[in-house]
Amino acid sequence: MTFSLMNMISLLVLAIAGAVLILSGRRVLRLIRQVERRLSRAVDEKNMLAVKLRQARREADNVRNAILEAETHIAQMVAATNAAEARLTRLREAPKQSILMLDREWRRFDRLWSLMIANGSLGRQEAAAGLPPWNEGRMFHGFARSPEELHARALTKYPPAEGFIAGVCAMADITADGPNAGQPVDVNGQSGRRHHGLSAHG
Repeated sequence: MTFSLMNMISLLVLAIAGAVLILSGRRVLRLIRQVERRLSRAVDEKNMLAVKLRQARREADNVRNAILEAETHIAQMVAATNAAEARLTRLREAPKQSILMLDREWRRFDRLWSLMIANGSLGRQEAAAGLPPWNEGRMFHGFARSPEELHARALTKYPPAEGFIAGVCAMADITADGPNAGQPVDVNGQSGRRHHGLSAHG
């Protein structure tokens, strides 16, 4: 009888201990799951922060590139402004010169052309007003749609029958300062002597 009672008590103690272990195990399992969820959230937050950090770095790189481009553009503008100011200074300091106009005809969209006209039979006659003698040739300018048009007008005003010879008509360059304004432009875009402070004669 005493032995049976002891067995029952032992079994009861074991049952209680087992129940306690089961409850403890479930609690530990819940804690593990909670920790796993927290770790998962922490990993997700870390990944989100990493994405935001990469995005912020890309934006910082874009801003840095934009600043560099702006600085380059500003430097180019400053250089262009300095060049324009230097050119204006040269234009102000340069003596005014003139080009010899064939006539005063002008229409919209006409271009400025130049051609040399000479007359060997006149020798050094009519070399007044600072103009070169006819036998050395005079550079005339005129507005026309084509070089052929200006050449025809030149031959009308200075006919070959009177000994005048007209050279090749070329486009004139008066867009830049320096000693070559108003002279014909060659195939490379270079010109001869230039003039500024232009006025018309002839």
